Amino acid sequence: LREAARRGITVERAEAAAWVERNFSSPGRHGETRMLVHTIAWQYFPDETKTRIEAAMQRAGAMATAEAPLAWASVEQDEKDMAYLQDRVP
Repeated sequence: LREAARRGITVERAEAAAWVERNFSSPGRHGETRMLVHTIAWQYFPDETKTRIEAAMQRAGAMATAEAPLAWASVEQDEKDMAYLQDRVP
């Protein structure tokens, strides 16, 4: 946290679905790619949280354009306790 503060980066603490809903609720800016990235987190979210995040990202995907694209990538654990990379196109 000290390093983030030193670099002028704001760190937020929030419930995951509420954060995604807030930060992906409007169209992206021209010339910028917005990206949601998470690692070894999805398995710990309640089903309701997952549903809300998926819905928010679907809405964000509907607003994305070639000039303001959206990406969603995750590294999660599979059934064999191995990590895998998943990319989604909302």
